[in-house]
Amino acid sequence: MNQSNFRVAATAATFALLAPCAAQAQQTADVDALASLEPAEGSLTVRGAGDLQFGLVTIPNNSRAIGNVVCAYDLMINPDDFLTARAIRESPDFDASPIFGVSPSGCEFRSVPEVAGAGFEIICAPSVVTNFQISWNASTADPALNFVPPSSGLAGLFIGGTSTVLPDAPGGSASSGSVACPAGGAIDVLVGGTLRVQQTAIAAANASVGSVSLSVNY
Repeated sequence: MNQSNFRVAATAATFALLAPCAAQAQQTADVDALASLEPAEGSLTVRGAGDLQFGLVTIPNNSRAIGNVVCAYDLMINPDDFLTARAIRESPDFDASPIFGVSPSGCEFRSVPEVAGAGFEIICAPSVVTNFQISWNASTADPALNFVPPSSGLAGLFIGGTSTVLPDAPGGSASSGSVACPAGGAIDVLVGGTLRVQQTAIAAANASVGSVSLSVNY
């Protein structure tokens, strides 16, 4: 080998030594991240405990000379015993004060034992202020029926052995408020309602005339 060829070979060998080696094969392993979840103690929940029941009520008759008679059946929450009180009003002319019995157009509660307010139970964290909102939703199945809040005795809260009825407001609009959750972590709620029945209402058994909703949050 001449001197020139030797220098070229030596240079190539040097570059080969200085060049980076090819990367070795790389492997990766994965494992999952796991957790077990359950509701926290004191979670805020609300459940329905019983339907609002008007029972059997009557459609107004045509015994009066005027038309468009409406029977209003009131279910109100009594602040003294936390039970549902009932009353009848007839319009026009007889809606200024409640009627206990049968109205001039035959408006009547005919199955009194079945009458009951809507029941709810709130489960909450003790001492935490709990906000609530009640709404009355009318059914559209029969336009001659209208389910609305009662003019008084809208709803009652049974808290730690003490019953409190929501204060009445003009038009029966006092449907929300706040209350501190009791030590037992539970609040029972009883809600009233009014069913207005026109003369054109269709006779039906156990008809759904609306619903009551209770929403809660902290």
